This record gives sequence, structure tokens and C-alpha cells, in this order.
Amino acid sequence: MCGPVLHLTKPEDYARVLLQTILNPSQWYPRPKTAGWLQDSRLDWGGAMMPPMSKDPEKVEKAMAERNAHVEAMCGRLQKFLAEGED
Repeated sequence: MCGPVLHLTKPEDYARVLLQTILNPSQWYPRPKTAGWLQDSRLDWGGAMMPPMSKDPEKVEKAMAERNAHVEAMCGRLQKFLAEGED
């Protein structure tokens, strides 16, 4: 359901581990049963750090779109950084 988050062995591993940690929830949250289970568990560190969502569906949709745009941008930068390190 998601990629493994490997143990860090050297400082350069941090970006790769961070990228995988950020990407994994994108595999979990589209699955309603998994998302519901995560929201009730201590493992949902991302949800725990987010402010409570509005009850207004339009505001929720806008907030999630903004969050997704930030996550995609961050992942893009990490992927670029990792690719540059392989050169």
C-alpha cells in the first residue's frame, strides 16, 4: 500500500526518507477505511498537526487543494534535489 521508509544510515538519506514519508499518505487517504482507521490512531501525525477542518465542504475542498499543492511542490523539490545528487 506504500513504500518502505528506510532507516537513515548517512545524512544524505534524510531527503529520500522525507520524500517517502510525505508520499505514503497519498496512498492511504484515498482509501476510506484506511483513512478512517488512521484518523483514530496515534499514527496520523499529519492530521494531528493540521488545524481542525471546517464543516463547510467548500472550505474543506479549498484547504485540501492548497495542502495538496504545497505537498506536490515540496515533493517536486525533493525529487529534484535527489536527482541532482545522483549526477
